[in-house]
Amino acid sequence: MSLPRDVDMKISYDREVDVLTLEISDGDIDHAEEAGPMLIHLTEDNRPVLIEILDASVFLASLTKISARAAQQRGSGNRIVSTAERAPA
Repeated sequence: MSLPRDVDMKISYDREVDVLTLEISDGDIDHAEEAGPMLIHLTEDNRPVLIEILDASVFLASLTKISARAAQQRGSGNRIVSTAERAPA
């Protein structure tokens, strides 16, 4: 699945149901496919129109942890430091 190049994406978050919605095109939705915590709504010719990320807070928290771990493994200077690791002022 590839996204259109010139996309005016709309992003919204519904806190009550913890769903992040990415509107990526204006096509007519024909069907949806589930991919892990995501529902991908597609046109008849399988172009993505809308992506819903269910349990978005959990999904985004896991991405943040993965990104932090990857940065530490690369030896990045952008390492996240906990307050317990900081030197006293």
